Amino acid sequence: MKELAQSVFDELFSTDYEAFHEEFGRYREGDIAHSLLELGAVEEKERRFDYAQSLSPKFYEAGHDPMHLKSVNVAELFVKVNEIPDDPAKIVHQEMNIFHAHSGYDQERRTIRVGLLLESGMEKERKTAYSMRIELFGEFEADESGLQKQHIESWAGRSAPFILCPFLREHAFALTVRCGLSPAILPLMQLPALRERE
Repeated sequence: MKELAQSVFDELFSTDYEAFHEEFGRYREGDIAHSLLELGAVEEKERRFDYAQSLSPKFYEAGHDPMHLKSVNVAELFVKVNEIPDDPAKIVHQEMNIFHAHSGYDQERRTIRVGLLLESGMEKERKTAYSMRIELFGEFEADESGLQKQHIESWAGRSAPFILCPFLREHAFALTVRCGLSPAILPLMQLPALRERE
């Protein structure tokens, strides 16, 4: 059932918002519903709804995203091998925790900052193969004619982390490889697609 739920989850979230909204209703009942809940389907549905509702008609007419990534900066890159492995390929990669936060919206500059933090093996009471900490932040510029101001901070908390995750993924991969470990590979994340209004 979990495999089926994952397949449905992936299929739903590869569609645009309107198709997602229609298809999601088909899976609200039955055994698969519980598995979809575990995968966070309801939270994802709400996130997409909020984002779609916040967009002005200009987005659909112009066909562009009202939020633009201006820059990505690294605040910290840290990795420490706690035990040198005989065979790096045998290391089973440990749990990785990702946190995000954002600043308030700067109306004068029309920008907002979003930060991502990855921590793995940083707990002193737990013995792990390695300890790693990566912190980065991105600065986004808003087109206020395309996204209502009251929804910009909501967008920063719900959608911006998806845009920054590939940068986090790249650093996690590179740090582990440079230490002679098998690479840490974070899962791919996909932004919801929105189609233009007719």
